[in-house]
Amino acid sequence: MMLQCEEHAHGRFVELENPTIGKGHGMLMKTSAFWIKVLEVWVLSLGSFYLANIYMILINGITHLIGSVSRRRYNPGLYMSLALSFPWGIFLLIHFDRIAASDVCSTCSSSRAP
Repeated sequence: MMLQCEEHAHGRFVELENPTIGKGHGMLMKTSAFWIKVLEVWVLSLGSFYLANIYMILINGITHLIGSVSRRRYNPGLYMSLALSFPWGIFLLIHFDRIAASDVCSTCSSSRAP
C-alpha cells in the first residue's frame, strides 16, 4: 500500500510515464493509472498463491530498480521497493524455503518403515 502511495500520490507515475509512453502526449491519466494498478497489483495478488505473491513482490522491486538504473533517475515506487519489497520478499523466500525443507524432511522420515 505504501508503494502505491509513493507511485501515485500527486500524479508522480503519470508524470513519469507520459513522456515515455505517449511521447509527450497525455496518454495516461490519473484515473486510468489507478485502475491499471488496481487490476495489476491487487486483483492479481489476491488471486495468486503465497509463492507467486512472493515472486510478484520481488519482481515489482526489480522492475523499479531496473527502470531507475536504465533511465538514471528516480521513479515513483523506487524507495518503497528498496526499503520494503526486497527485504520482505527475501525474508519470505527464506522463511517459506525453510518450511518447505522441514516438510520434506518430516515426510521422508515418517515414510520410512520401522
